[in-house]
Amino acid sequence: MSTTLSGPMGEDLTRRRPAPGRGQSFHDNLRVAEEAAGSGRALGRHLGIAESTIRGWRHGATPRRPRQDAVIEAARRLSSVGRFGRAYSGETELVIRGTVTVSNDTRPRTIYPGRYIPLTVIRTILDYWLTGDDDDTDQMLWSAIDTYYTPMDIEHITFVGFEGAR
Repeated sequence: MSTTLSGPMGEDLTRRRPAPGRGQSFHDNLRVAEEAAGSGRALGRHLGIAESTIRGWRHGATPRRPRQDAVIEAARRLSSVGRFGRAYSGETELVIRGTVTVSNDTRPRTIYPGRYIPLTVIRTILDYWLTGDDDDTDQMLWSAIDTYYTPMDIEHITFVGFEGAR
């Protein structure tokens, strides 16, 4: 495993750089989730909590870890609605661009592991990504690539995302 895949994948899904996640502050993730939901009230409905709780967070209160994770998931889910749905349903496939080494041959390549990784595995990877657990997401992505595509090393990633049709 040479580098992270989940960060660039999240940036493609959410169209945000960086994607919402544990690497950002709670309040940055809250702002993204609120923007994606359309309002504090809509985010509260999505999370199953009162709008006043959202207002309190917006004004500096920090919730316990489970609520922080729920906000990360909401930020990721709500800001990637269309793209996530197409990837989850199999309408688009996982694509990686970068400097790739396969069998001692290193060069810029576009690879299509999504053509070979079963949709059930892609869905599991996307479910992990939603939770904000990028380390497990990366491990699952690399494992799926090694298992269903081919073992490789990627030295410089220029894109990880979902494109085209299966």
